[in-house]
Amino acid sequence: MCQSWLRKDLGHADIRGESPTFGRNLIQKVALMPDANLLSLARDFRARAEEILTRAEAMHDADTRQKMREVATGYEKLALRVEQRSGEADGA
Repeated sequence: MCQSWLRKDLGHADIRGESPTFGRNLIQKVALMPDANLLSLARDFRARAEEILTRAEAMHDADTRQKMREVATGYEKLALRVEQRSGEADGA
């Protein structure tokens, strides 16, 4: 897979295929951000996921559509992790 950095468990990204967008580096930067910035980042990730899903539906090729859905799922999972770091997902 050419996007080896897109894995089910984004917190344990493989260093060999790690994207500058995902992985340990991003999670470390997220840990230092104030909660308001984290929630803004989570909203941005969700917006990206939504945009990718919208574009995926316009694709005629089923493989491309599926890959785009996987990318959108990765952004959604990343948004959830960011929210957890901010305490939002725990109701804090």
